[in-house]
Amino acid sequence: MQELGVKRLHILRFNTELFSLTYYDFYEKVLKDFFKVQAITVGENFRFGHRRIGTAAWLQAKGANDGIEVCVCPAVRRFSQTVCSSAIRSMLLEGGEAEKASDLLGRPYCLEGIIARGDQMGRKLGFPTMNLSSIEQLRPRDGIYCGWVWVEGVSPFEHAPIVRFDTKELYRAVFHLGARPTLEDTEMRCEAHLLEGVWPNDEGFYGRRAGFYLQRRIRDIVDFDRLEALEKQIELDIQESLRTL
Repeated sequence: MQELGVKRLHILRFNTELFSLTYYDFYEKVLKDFFKVQAITVGENFRFGHRRIGTAAWLQAKGANDGIEVCVCPAVRRFSQTVCSSAIRSMLLEGGEAEKASDLLGRPYCLEGIIARGDQMGRKLGFPTMNLSSIEQLRPRDGIYCGWVWVEGVSPFEHAPIVRFDTKELYRAVFHLGARPTLEDTEMRCEAHLLEGVWPNDEGFYGRRAGFYLQRRIRDIVDFDRLEALEKQIELDIQESLRTL
C-alpha cells in the first residue's frame, strides 16, 4: 500500500459500538462527519452497517446526492474464479492449496514473523532450518511446502539463485508447517530449510524479520517409525522442491 502512494491508513476497530451502527449512521457519522470523505471506492458486493443492510448501490446514490464521488469496482476474476478473501482462506485452510491461492493473489502466499532459535534438531539431522515465530497471518493446513524465503537485512547468499517479489530478494526453500510426530514434538512449528546448501553464520541472524513465501504443498506430515526414514523423505522433499521451483 505504501508503494502505491497511500499516505495514511486508518483502521476501524470492529467493536460493539461499530457493530451496532446502522448503515445510515455509519455513512453519516463515520464517513461523512468524522472522515469528511470526498471520494469512496468499494467493491460491487460491498455491504456495510448492522446486519449488512447497506449496499454499494445505496452508497453510490447517497453519495451522488451529497456531492461525494463513489466508485464501485467490478469483481476481479482470475482463471474463471472470483478473487475474494473467503475463497483464498478456504484454499489455504482446507486443502493447503498454496498454488491455487497464489493464482488468485497474483503472488505466493506469505507468512511473516521473527526468526527464533530452535532446538537445533534439523541441524543434527543434516538439514538446518530457520524457525519463524510471532506469525500473525492465517496458517495454512499443516504439511510440507516449497517456496521462497526472504530475510530482512541479509545480503544475498553466495552462489544462491534468487527471485524477486515486491522488490525483495528470495531464496528457494522447503517448509515444514505443523508438529513433528517422528521426533515426538507436538509444538506447531513453521520452519524452512534453504535448498542452496548455504546458511548465514551471523548470530545476529536471529531476531530478524523474515517471510516464508509458499508456492506449493508437497505432502502431508507423516509419523515415521525410524529417523532414517524421515531423513530419506526429507531428501525426496528437497528434490521435489528443486524440480518445482
